[in-house]
Amino acid sequence: MSSFTFHSPLAQAAANNPLSKVPTYAFQTYSNSVFGITMQYPSNWSRTELSHNNSAFLIVVFRTPSILGSLNIFAINHISAKNATLPTLVNAYIDHLRQSGKLLQLLSSTQTNLAGKPATRFVYTTISPQGAKFQLMQEISLIGNKTFFITYGSPTASYPTYLPAIQRMIDSIKIK
Repeated sequence: MSSFTFHSPLAQAAANNPLSKVPTYAFQTYSNSVFGITMQYPSNWSRTELSHNNSAFLIVVFRTPSILGSLNIFAINHISAKNATLPTLVNAYIDHLRQSGKLLQLLSSTQTNLAGKPATRFVYTTISPQGAKFQLMQEISLIGNKTFFITYGSPTASYPTYLPAIQRMIDSIKIK
């Protein structure tokens, strides 16, 4: 098990204020040989593995210590959709979110990379069944014969708090 330390962007602000505490995260390695995934995650976050086969499932959930945020990794075997393109899948998924009422407001949509492959990242707001406003960031990528969905969600007020650690986690993902 390897470990890394990640300093948040608040470090410079803390340098100007010696009384402020700079959050640091010790990272360790997560590995799933069935899906060929390795990545880094904060060692003080809980981890729940949910799938041990390789078709279409929620693979793992990482939760913040406060349980106010989580990063979920899903994979779907898309053998039946061999001609599917990333833009087609993303548009269909966003349409599904809109039609189901889960997408309150689309805040951004950008092209990025996930594990060195083209991906689309979009950020949106939603309302939980209990009426709380949440902000979600999703990355979707076609890798091998699977579509990967990486989802970070948190109540809107705490969303920026965990974003540096989430970004570090996503940037560290490797998929064979």
